[in-house]
Amino acid sequence: MNTRTRAQVTISATNAFTAKWLVPRVASFREHHPGMDLQLHASDEAVDILTQRVDLAATDVGPIRAQPFGLVVAGHTYHLVMRADHPPSPSVSAAAEWLRSQVR
Repeated sequence: MNTRTRAQVTISATNAFTAKWLVPRVASFREHHPGMDLQLHASDEAVDILTQRVDLAATDVGPIRAQPFGLVVAGHTYHLVMRADHPPSPSVSAAAEWLRSQVR
Protein backbone atom coordinates (compact mmCIF):
# COMPACT_ATOMS: atom_id res chain seq x y z
CA MET A 1 0.00 0.00 0.00
CA ASN A 2 1.29 3.45 -0.92
CA THR A 3 0.92 5.75 2.10
CA ARG A 4 2.84 8.60 0.53
CA THR A 5 0.90 11.83 0.75
CA ARG A 6 0.89 14.59 -1.82
CA ALA A 7 2.24 18.00 -0.95
CA GLN A 8 -0.55 20.43 -0.15
CA VAL A 9 -0.50 24.22 -0.28
CA THR A 10 -3.31 26.44 0.99
CA ILE A 11 -3.65 29.95 -0.42
CA SER A 12 -5.99 32.44 1.22
CA ALA A 13 -7.43 35.48 -0.53
CA THR A 14 -10.56 37.59 -0.64
CA ASN A 15 -13.66 36.15 -2.27
CA ALA A 16 -13.30 38.42 -5.30
CA PHE A 17 -9.57 37.75 -5.80
CA THR A 18 -10.11 34.02 -5.47
CA ALA A 19 -13.04 33.93 -7.90
CA LYS A 20 -11.70 36.35 -10.48
CA TRP A 21 -7.96 35.70 -10.41
CA LEU A 22 -7.01 32.46 -8.63
CA VAL A 23 -9.72 30.06 -9.82
CA PRO A 24 -9.09 30.76 -13.53
CA ARG A 25 -5.42 29.83 -12.96
CA VAL A 26 -5.91 26.55 -11.08
CA ALA A 27 -5.46 24.49 -14.26
CA SER A 28 -2.13 26.22 -14.88
CA PHE A 29 -1.02 25.45 -11.33
CA ARG A 30 -1.94 21.77 -11.73
CA GLU A 31 -0.11 21.62 -15.05
CA HIS A 32 3.07 23.05 -13.52
CA HIS A 33 2.81 21.13 -10.22
CA PRO A 34 1.03 17.81 -10.89
CA GLY A 35 2.20 16.28 -7.60
CA MET A 36 0.82 19.06 -5.44
CA ASP A 37 -2.69 19.68 -4.13
CA LEU A 38 -3.83 23.30 -4.14
CA GLN A 39 -6.43 24.37 -1.58
CA LEU A 40 -8.06 27.78 -1.85
CA HIS A 41 -9.38 29.61 1.20
CA ALA A 42 -11.72 32.41 0.10
CA SER A 43 -12.87 34.87 2.73
CA ASP A 44 -13.30 38.59 3.12
CA GLU A 45 -12.34 38.19 6.79
CA ALA A 46 -8.69 38.68 7.69
CA VAL A 47 -6.78 35.43 7.98
CA ASP A 48 -4.28 34.87 10.79
CA ILE A 49 -1.48 33.13 8.95
CA LEU A 50 0.17 32.17 12.26
CA THR A 51 -2.80 30.27 13.71
CA GLN A 52 -4.84 29.16 10.71
CA ARG A 53 -3.86 26.44 8.26
CA VAL A 54 -2.84 28.80 5.48
CA ASP A 55 0.53 28.70 3.73
CA LEU A 56 0.25 31.85 1.62
CA ALA A 57 -2.12 34.80 1.63
CA ALA A 58 -2.73 37.27 -1.17
CA THR A 59 -3.91 40.37 0.62
CA ASP A 60 -4.63 43.97 -0.22
CA VAL A 61 -3.86 45.01 3.36
CA GLY A 62 -0.27 45.70 4.22
CA PRO A 63 2.49 45.34 3.24
CA ILE A 64 3.49 44.46 6.79
CA ARG A 65 6.28 41.90 6.48
CA ALA A 66 4.94 41.15 3.03
CA GLN A 67 6.69 40.33 -0.17
CA PRO A 68 5.34 42.70 -2.83
CA PHE A 69 3.07 40.81 -5.16
CA GLY A 70 2.73 43.64 -7.64
CA LEU A 71 -0.74 42.70 -8.84
CA VAL A 72 -3.50 45.26 -9.15
CA VAL A 73 -7.03 43.85 -9.33
CA ALA A 74 -10.05 46.16 -9.29
CA GLY A 75 -7.91 49.02 -8.00
CA HIS A 76 -6.35 47.03 -5.14
CA THR A 77 -2.67 46.13 -5.03
CA TYR A 78 -2.18 42.64 -3.61
CA HIS A 79 0.80 41.45 -1.60
CA LEU A 80 1.95 37.89 -1.10
CA VAL A 81 2.35 37.09 2.59
CA MET A 82 3.83 34.01 4.22
CA ARG A 83 5.04 33.15 7.68
CA ALA A 84 8.24 34.94 8.60
CA ASP A 85 9.11 32.80 11.63
CA HIS A 86 10.33 29.76 9.69
CA PRO A 87 11.48 28.98 6.16
CA PRO A 88 8.74 27.84 3.76
CA SER A 89 8.59 24.23 2.65
CA PRO A 90 9.64 23.41 -0.92
CA SER A 91 5.97 23.12 -1.93
CA VAL A 92 5.11 26.54 -0.46
CA SER A 93 8.15 28.07 -2.17
CA ALA A 94 7.07 26.50 -5.48
CA ALA A 95 3.53 27.83 -5.10
CA ALA A 96 4.81 31.32 -4.24
CA GLU A 97 7.06 31.32 -7.30
CA TRP A 98 4.17 30.12 -9.48
CA LEU A 99 1.99 32.98 -8.18
CA ARG A 100 4.74 35.49 -8.94
CA SER A 101 5.15 34.05 -12.45
CA GLN A 102 1.47 34.67 -13.15
CA VAL A 103 1.91 38.45 -12.83
CA ARG A 104 5.10 38.86 -14.85
